[in-house]
Amino acid sequence: MGTGSDGSGEPTVTLPDGRTMTLSQYQQYVHSLPSDELVTVERNGQVTTMTVAQYQQEVDQVVRSYVGQVETTMSTSILSLQGLADELWSQSGEVNGVLSRLQSQLADLESAFGTDQVGTALKGSWGRAWTQLSQALGTLAKNLSTVGDGLSHAADTVFQAEQANLRGFGITVRDPRAPVGSRRGFTPL
Repeated sequence: MGTGSDGSGEPTVTLPDGRTMTLSQYQQYVHSLPSDELVTVERNGQVTTMTVAQYQQEVDQVVRSYVGQVETTMSTSILSLQGLADELWSQSGEVNGVLSRLQSQLADLESAFGTDQVGTALKGSWGRAWTQLSQALGTLAKNLSTVGDGLSHAADTVFQAEQANLRGFGITVRDPRAPVGSRRGFTPL
């Protein structure tokens, strides 16, 4: 078996007459043959004769194995991407929380020092550095959130690609990020 030329990543099968089709197309082709006819199958130099019905069972097992591998890989990839996105969103919230607490505490200090010459001198000792730090923390929080958004979008893209791949087998997959009963990622066929 090769890899689908349609970009799906689905394995391909080449028939003895040179025709190539995806695994899902091949499964449909095999199931269109009369089940009581005999077929000759060559594997690794060994020739076996069996009924089409027996061969259909073998093809169906290969398909189930492939689909199982795709679903496992898809779930792992999606959950890893989404897990990292969730972590980055959480860290963004933490950074915003730190920034907010520091802003509040510094505002209290500035108020306590007053606006006379001493108070102004004291505020000046940290003022410029504080401005740079608060801007950097704000930018960090925003960037963490933006990367989280990108990872979540990547998880959506992986799900949509694998969903399209498995649709050829008549299989509708559930988004592994969705709690049971949720319609997250549900797209009616």
